[in-house]
Amino acid sequence: MKYDIRRHVDRHFARFMSHIDTEHPTAEGCWLWKSEVNSRGYGMFYADGHRMAAHRVMWSIENDKFIPDGLFVLHRCPNPACCHPDHLYLARRVFTPGKPTRFEEMPEWALYRYKAQQKKIGL
Repeated sequence: MKYDIRRHVDRHFARFMSHIDTEHPTAEGCWLWKSEVNSRGYGMFYADGHRMAAHRVMWSIENDKFIPDGLFVLHRCPNPACCHPDHLYLARRVFTPGKPTRFEEMPEWALYRYKAQQKKIGL
């Protein structure tokens, strides 16, 4: 089901931010998620019956956008529990036959083109 993360967080913003340690960043400058994490170390936030990855919520709040289908919010740092907005970026998965899957950062101008292409093909 497609939904805008921001809609669920607006009413719970203070609670969301209370789970992030902004006062004691790590040596890399990470703001760590202090609440529940999944088996891969990513922070998880619950609002209005939806379970959301904390770093995805932070990216949506900071950029005032929803995350288009097929795109990912990745970390520049090695810490999956990090919610520092400067450490997060939007990327797309790139498949090349015979090579490992890689991710490519989506600059702002490319994001608009990506959305237009998705709309054109009916996604």
